Amino acid sequence: IKLLSLLEAAEEDTDVVARRELFTNLASNQCRDAAHRVLDTMRKDGLKLDVRVFGGAIGACAKAGQVDEAIHWFDAMAEDRIKPDVIAWNSIINACARAGRAAEAEMWLGEMEASGVSPDVVSYTSAINACAQAGRPQEAKQWLNQMRKAKIQPNTFSYSSTIHALTKANLVDDAIEVLDQMEDAGVKPNEAAYARIVSACARGGRATEAAAWLEQMEEARLNPNAPVYNNVIAACRDPPNPKLAELTLRQMLARGLPANQFCLNMLKRICGDERFADLQAELPRLRRNAARLAKEARLEEAKEKDDSSKDNAGARSKKGDRRRPRQLRRGRWSSEGRVIMTPP
Repeated sequence: IKLLSLLEAAEEDTDVVARRELFTNLASNQCRDAAHRVLDTMRKDGLKLDVRVFGGAIGACAKAGQVDEAIHWFDAMAEDRIKPDVIAWNSIINACARAGRAAEAEMWLGEMEASGVSPDVVSYTSAINACAQAGRPQEAKQWLNQMRKAKIQPNTFSYSSTIHALTKANLVDDAIEVLDQMEDAGVKPNEAAYARIVSACARGGRATEAAAWLEQMEEARLNPNAPVYNNVIAACRDPPNPKLAELTLRQMLARGLPANQFCLNMLKRICGDERFADLQAELPRLRRNAARLAKEARLEEAKEKDDSSKDNAGARSKKGDRRRPRQLRRGRWSSEGRVIMTPP
């Protein structure tokens, strides 16, 4: 507010970018009257209001979770006869999605299409995510299909959010169908997609199927976390499948993941006191082996990163290219050469 007073008292012209930033800050802090005053001074001084002026405020409000404020400024933009761009539409849809207001997110997506602005992958994925959070799996699946009909290639998050919606409603077979479509489209499933299917199979008592998906997840060179293994072990409880439960425990430990008390209690119920006592006596050795394997994997990963950095440095020196900032190089290298441990 002090900055606004200084702006109004200033005799010299104030940069339009500075005014735009001030307007965005006021709008995202729910200071509507003050924000409107900034717009009024811009109009008075003959400065053109465009989609960038309103888009910054809409995006800031959406990011802060202020859905109603974002909608207010979106409507204000329409009153000034400024056509929203894709980014402005996506900000509104995403804000509704993050707030769990699925019906509104779908409504805004429909209005976007009706206005003549073509939705992109972000638009559809936000609507799918909103349906997933609101427990509306069929609508999520419909938006994924609509996306493909519009010739827009769904990305990893589009498919993963649809799988989330379906597994959340225990529609496991539908979720598996979407994962198959994902792979057929050449989109690599991420950890979340596989983990949700493993967990959904486990919840449904489909232990063997859950273990098979876990194995496929490992073969895809992804990194299941401890809860994913715990879910498979828990699924072995009814009907009892002690061999599969024990095998899953050994796989988990071989990847350097700890077995918590929930996991051990579940194993005791599945395997029985006698077999569990044998496993408990073996646990220290298994944990030592797991720690050794994890250390070897870290060393191998560090070596591969070092080799990769040397290769990149050599290629740059040959081409005479200037070296990139260290922070950027580190970010690029960190995604390479990940070592996946397999059970002994």
